[in-house]
Amino acid sequence: MQIANRHIARIFLSLLLVWFFTGLDLKAQLKEVNHDWVQEKLALMSLEEKIGQLFMIRAYGKNDSAHIQRVIHLISNYHVGGLCFFQGDPVTQAQLTNLYQSTAKIPLLISMDAEWGLGMRLKQDGFHFPKQMTMGALSNNQLIYKMGREQAIHLSRLGVHLNFAPVLDINNNPNNPVINERSFGDDKLKVSQKSYSFMKGLQDGGVLACAKHFPGHGDTDIDSHFDLPILKHDKERLDSFELFPFKVLGQTELASVMIAHLAIPALDPSQDKPASLSRSVIQKLLRREMAYDGLVITDALEMKAVSKKYPAGQLELEALKAGNDILLLSENIEAAVDVIKKAIEEDELKLSDLNGTVYRILMAKTKAGLHHPGEIKLDEIVRELNTPQAHHIRDQIYREAITLVKDEYKKVPIRKLPKKSTVISFGTKSGNAFHNRLRNYFTADEYFLDYRDSFDSKLRESVEQSNLVILTLHRLNYKAGQKYGLSDLAIQQIGEIAKKKQIIAIVFGTPYAIQFLKDLPSILLTYEDNPQVQDIAAQILMGTDPISGILPVAISNEFPNGTGILRPSLLRLGYSLPESVGMNSVALAQIDSICYKMIEDRATPGAQILIAKDHKIIYQKSFGTTDFLMDHGVDNNQLYDIASLTKIFGAAPALMHLIDRYQLDVTKMLAEIYSPARGTDKEMIPLKDILLHQSGLQSWIPFYKHTLIAPDTLNLLDPLYYRRNADDVFSIEVAKNTFLHRGILDTIFARILSSKLSETKKYQYSDLWFYTLPDLFEKWTGESYEDWLENGFFASLGLTSTMYNPLKKGIRETQIAPSEDDHYFRQQVLLGYVHDMGAAMLGGVSGHAGLFSHSRDLAVMMQCYLNLGQYGGEEYFQSNTIRMFTWRDPQWNRRSLCFDLKTIGGTDPPYVSNFASENTFGHQGFTGTCAWADPKHDLIYIFLSNRTYPNSSINLLHRKRYRTKIQDIIYQSMIAS
Repeated sequence: MQIANRHIARIFLSLLLVWFFTGLDLKAQLKEVNHDWVQEKLALMSLEEKIGQLFMIRAYGKNDSAHIQRVIHLISNYHVGGLCFFQGDPVTQAQLTNLYQSTAKIPLLISMDAEWGLGMRLKQDGFHFPKQMTMGALSNNQLIYKMGREQAIHLSRLGVHLNFAPVLDINNNPNNPVINERSFGDDKLKVSQKSYSFMKGLQDGGVLACAKHFPGHGDTDIDSHFDLPILKHDKERLDSFELFPFKVLGQTELASVMIAHLAIPALDPSQDKPASLSRSVIQKLLRREMAYDGLVITDALEMKAVSKKYPAGQLELEALKAGNDILLLSENIEAAVDVIKKAIEEDELKLSDLNGTVYRILMAKTKAGLHHPGEIKLDEIVRELNTPQAHHIRDQIYREAITLVKDEYKKVPIRKLPKKSTVISFGTKSGNAFHNRLRNYFTADEYFLDYRDSFDSKLRESVEQSNLVILTLHRLNYKAGQKYGLSDLAIQQIGEIAKKKQIIAIVFGTPYAIQFLKDLPSILLTYEDNPQVQDIAAQILMGTDPISGILPVAISNEFPNGTGILRPSLLRLGYSLPESVGMNSVALAQIDSICYKMIEDRATPGAQILIAKDHKIIYQKSFGTTDFLMDHGVDNNQLYDIASLTKIFGAAPALMHLIDRYQLDVTKMLAEIYSPARGTDKEMIPLKDILLHQSGLQSWIPFYKHTLIAPDTLNLLDPLYYRRNADDVFSIEVAKNTFLHRGILDTIFARILSSKLSETKKYQYSDLWFYTLPDLFEKWTGESYEDWLENGFFASLGLTSTMYNPLKKGIRETQIAPSEDDHYFRQQVLLGYVHDMGAAMLGGVSGHAGLFSHSRDLAVMMQCYLNLGQYGGEEYFQSNTIRMFTWRDPQWNRRSLCFDLKTIGGTDPPYVSNFASENTFGHQGFTGTCAWADPKHDLIYIFLSNRTYPNSSINLLHRKRYRTKIQDIIYQSMIAS
C-alpha cells in the first residue's frame, strides 16, 4: 500500500509540474464519444469485420493504380479498419481518402506518422514544423502547444484522425540511431512537459495523439527497423526514468500509446521478447499498473526487429494476444486474418477480448468524429496547409530555440560590424539562406568546402587578414561512429584557425557534434539545417532577437543539459512574417494591387516599399521598372534619389551628433553659429526656428536660372558658368559632362543671406539654411560632412548603399533609378546625379538633398530613431536628443526639428494615414519618396519611387494619394489580424 501511495503521489506531482510549466489545462479536448453509435456498429459486425478493424495498412498519397486497387481490395474484402498514409501530395491524398472512405462500410481511421507535420511524409506542399529536439531547446512550452494545434488543423484538413506523435522517448544515448532529433531531450521532466503540450495541442485540435515508443526507446544503440534492441536497465531505473513521461501522460486523456519493438528483460524475462509482443509489458504494466485505458498500437509490424522472427500471421496473433488493439502495417493481411480467425474459432483467442479491442477502436473513431463522416473538400487544400499562421509558429520556434552554448569573448551577437571577415561553410558547395541573409548586414569572403577538403592558400590568406571568422557546419548526421559527419581533417583545420582567430561556429544539425569543437570560443546551435533556420540563425547572430535556447541534451561535462547563454536583442532589424508582429498577410496583399494600379496610371515607373514592425521587416517588395522599359525592372537593391528625405537621414544625424558633442545648441541665434549672417536681417533667427521651418526664410530660390541663357524658354547653359570638361575653375559636376564654375558657391550663400524674410512668423517650409550645413559641420568638427556620414555613421550602421554622388563611389548606372529627363536645366536624363537643382550646384552634397539609398538602409536609420538612438548594441545618439528632434514642438504644434509630423486638425488632404498615431514622424520627398515611423506601434513605412521620371511636373502620385493609401492598408492590416 505504501508503494502504491508513493506511486500515486509521484504521478500527481508530475501532473502539477506539467500544468505549472505549460500553463495549459490537463484535459485535452476531443470529440464527445457516441456510445450508441459504437454499440450499434459492434452489434452488427461479423467476425471477419471485427478482425478487419484491427488492421491499419499502408497507403500512399500518389496515383499508383496497382497500389490503389490493392488498398480497395483490402478495404472491401478484409474490412481493414484504418490506413496510414506515407509519400504523396496533399491533393492526391485527399482524393484517395475520399475514395477509400466511400468504399468502407465502417469509416476508416486515417493516420500518419507526422511527428514534425505533413512535410515529414508529403515532400510536395506538406508543411514542415520543427523537430522535437529543436523544441526541446524552448523555454516556452506554449509554442509547442500552438504547433500541435496547428498540426491538427493540417491533418484534419486532409481527413487524418490520428498522428503517431509525440515521441516520449528520453534520448540520453548519443549513439541512438533512430530517436535522436525525434526526442525532446534527455531530461525526463522536460520531456514530459513538452510531450504533454504537443499532445494537448493535437487533441484540442481534434486529432488523436499517440505517445511512443513505450516503454522507452531512448537509451538504445540499435535501430529496430533492422534488428531488436535490448534495454538492460532494472525495473527501478525504468520506473524512475524511461517510464516517467508515459506515466505522466497516461494520467491525462491521451488517446493512444505505441508499443516499441525492443526487448526489456527486467519487464519480461522471456528470451528476446519484444515489448510489442509482451503481455507483461502491455497488460500488466501499461493496463493494470499504469491504469491506461486508451488505444494500444503496435509499432510497424514490417520492422525487422519482429518481422524476421515470426511467420506471416503468427506475428499479428502474438501482438493481439499481448494486448495491442491496432496492428500497424502488417506485411500479409490475408495470412494474418486467417490465423486470427482460426485462433478465435479454436478458443486460443477469446471473442470477448476481440470485442473489447474493437470497442476501443470504435470509441477512438467517435472521438475523431467518424460517426459523422464527411467528404474532404479539394479546393484550396495546398493554400490552407501552408498558412501564414503556420509559418509564424515555425518561425517563432526556431528563433527561440537557437542556443548559445559557449561564448568566451562575448562575440555573440555581433555588435561592431567587421571590416574584414571570412565565412567558411562545410558540407555545402554554394551559398544558402544563411549567407544570403548575412549579406544584408555586412559583406564577407565566402568559402564552401566538403569535410574532406584541405584549406587552400587563398582561404588561409583571407582568414589571416580577417578580424572575424564565421564557421558553419551543414549536412551532419546522427552516427556517433562517424563523428556525426565531421572528418579528422576538418577538425584539425578548424582547430588550427581557432589558435589564431576568434571563431564563431554555427552548427546546423545535431548538437552532439560540438564535443569535437570544444576548443572553439563561440558556438551557436540551431539543431536543424534548412533554409528558414539558416536565415534566422544569421539574424540571431546579428542580434535581431534575444538568444534564449537551452541545450536539451547532455553533450559532455563542458556542455551539460541546460547549458544556454542568454543574450538580449541588439535592436537590429530582422526579417519575419506579418503574423509574427500582429499583422495580416492577406490584408497587406492589397498593397500589391495599389502598386500595379499606380504604375498602370503612370504615376511612377516603379517603386520600393518596406514595412517594419517590432524590429522586423515584414514586407519588402519592389514593383515596376526604373523607366517604363520592361527590361529595366526594379529590385530591392535599386538606389533612388531620396530628395528632401536627406534632411532626416543626412542633416538630422549630423546635427544630433553635434548636439551630443556639445558643439551645437539649437536655441542659439543664427549669427552665433554662422558668422556670415551677422549684420543681416537673419542674424537673430534661432536655429530652432529654421529646423522647424518657421524662420521666415523663403521656401526656395531657383539659383540655377541665373546660370542659364533665356531661362524658362531656351534654357541654355551659359558658357560663363559651364564647361563640358572639368578643370580647377569649372570643378562642380552638376550632371554628366557638365561642370559648373566654383565661384557660384559664394553667390548662392550670398543670395540666401540677402533673400527676403516673411513679415510674420509662420510655418513656411524652406530648404535654404540646409545648403550651408556641410560647410558648417566641417568648420565645427574638422571632419568632412560627407565623410562622417558615409564612412562613419552609415558604415557603422552597416548602410553600404546610402551615399552622395553614387557614380563616384563605384555604383553602376543600372543600379540607380533615373530621376528625370531634364529639359529645363541640365538637358539630359538625370541618373546618379541629384535631381534637386540647388543641391546639384553644390556638387551633389547638401543637407536638404543629394542622398541616394534603398528602402532597407532607410529603415535601419528609422529604427535607430525609434530605438532612441540605439542600434546593434551601440548608442549613436542620446535618447534626449532623439526626443528633442522627433517630438512635436508645442508652439506651432506642426513639426519637430528636421522631421515632419502628422498634421493635427488640418484641412488639406492628409499625407500621413489617419490611422497613424499623432507621434508619427518622418518626411516626404519631391521625387516620390517618404519615410514614416510610428513610435506607438514601433512601425516603419518606407516608400521610394522616381515619380519625377520622365517629367517632374506631373504628380499623379501625390494627387491620387498612393503613398497614403498604402499606409492606410498597413494600419488596417493590424486591425484585421
